[in-house]
Formats: sequence, structure tokens, C-alpha cells
Amino acid sequence: MKVLDDLSPELRDEYNSNYEQAFEILKQYAFLQDSGKRSIGFIGMKKLREAVQLLSRCLEIWRGSWNAMWGLGKAHQASGNHLTALGWFERALVIQAEHPDIYREATIESLRLGKTDKALTYARKACELMPEDAGLQANLALSLLLDKQGETALVVIKEACLRAPNDPVNKHVLAFIEDVVTGKRHYPDKI
Repeated sequence: MKVLDDLSPELRDEYNSNYEQAFEILKQYAFLQDSGKRSIGFIGMKKLREAVQLLSRCLEIWRGSWNAMWGLGKAHQASGNHLTALGWFERALVIQAEHPDIYREATIESLRLGKTDKALTYARKACELMPEDAGLQANLALSLLLDKQGETALVVIKEACLRAPNDPVNKHVLAFIEDVVTGKRHYPDKI
């Protein structure tokens, strides 16, 4: 497989320039959207489409760029195109199967789409790669909940809360799982 260093200096420069421009857009729109800080809006959607074009050109230059595939997944995720996002994260995993953040994103998209088996597979692998990460444990707990393994999900999220006691997302996930396990809510089909 061709690597970035095998490209001509011109193509390498074009790849790097496109990737850096796309990453700046993702930092501005995709990562803030993940944190729930603001909606993307019309301009943000336009910028995300620009990022998709830049990253697509990166893949034309270097077909083996899992970074560009991950970026395409993030852009589509932020745009609400969850099935497309999952597809890009899965393509990235074919090339880079040892990066927990790709599994994190694939888990999130699988949860959103109600793909229980995939969510469990990706969440378990992410936790295997980075067992100390409380956010990955929370994703595993949600995957277990989606699989109707409420008691096990409760154990996992409680461990995550012990690991990161001030994390508001984990506290929210704990409350949600407790509501399901105690019967206050139904088991979800997707999250």
C-alpha cells in the first residue's frame, strides 16, 4: 500500500494542505457539535460540505488515508448523515484497527442507528485498546443497554463514574440506565 511519503512532493503538499483545511473546519463545527455546545446552522453545513470535498481529494491522492476516512466520518456525523458516517469509520478501521477513537465514533454511530451487534463489537474493542477511558466504558454501557443487558450496563457505567466522577455525560448515562433497569423507561431501540 502506498504511504504518504511515497507521493511526489507536490501531491504530498496538496494532501497536507487539504487535510489541514478540512481539520480546521472539523474543529470548528464537528467537534463543537459533539459536545453539544451549539447547532451547526446553514453556514456550518456548507463548511462541512467543503471539508468533505477536501477530504475526498485527500483520498484521491492517497487511498490508504485512514485519517481522511475518519475525517469524512466526523463531517458526515456532524451533518446528521449517520449511516454514511458509520461507513467511513468502518473503512478507516480496515486500515487502522488499533485506534480507539475510530472505534469510539463507530460505536456512537452504531448506537444512533440501533445496530446493537456492531455497537457492542466496537465498544468492546475500544475498551480493550484503552481500558482506562471512562467515556469508552460509557459507550460500552449504552451498547449493553441497547442489547437489553441492563444489569451489566449498570455495572459498567458505575465503574466509568468511579473512574471519572465529575464527568456530566457519565452521570447522565448512569441516570438513564438506572431508569431503564428500574422500569421507569423502556429499553431503547437506538440511542
